[in-house]
Amino acid sequence: MSSPAIQFDTHKFIKRLTAHGFSEEQAEALAEEQVNLLNDNLATKEDIAKIESNLKLEMSKIESNLKLEMSNIESNLKLDIAKTDTKIEATRAELLKWIIGLSIAQATIIVSIVGWMINP
Repeated sequence: MSSPAIQFDTHKFIKRLTAHGFSEEQAEALAEEQVNLLNDNLATKEDIAKIESNLKLEMSKIESNLKLEMSNIESNLKLDIAKTDTKIEATRAELLKWIIGLSIAQATIIVSIVGWMINP
């Protein structure tokens, strides 16, 4: 068994209980149970150090996973942006074709109307 989490003076505890009306057997049983409870439920510095070490390791793993995930998300985002840029450029080119075509059609109509008005 590891060393107790805290020092507990069972002799002093038993003396106080017997001074307040407990029998020697009752006081000893209570003292023994108190020591067991303290040893079972309180963490030692060693226990805390182990937990701290485990937590640091887990946090390091989580940090690595997050960095990897962020890198993947960034790569996917860059790819999506590039695809969107390509679509925008294609749409721009298509609109430009339509605008030029409509401008030519409009100019043709205007010239025809002006020609018709001059030479009815």
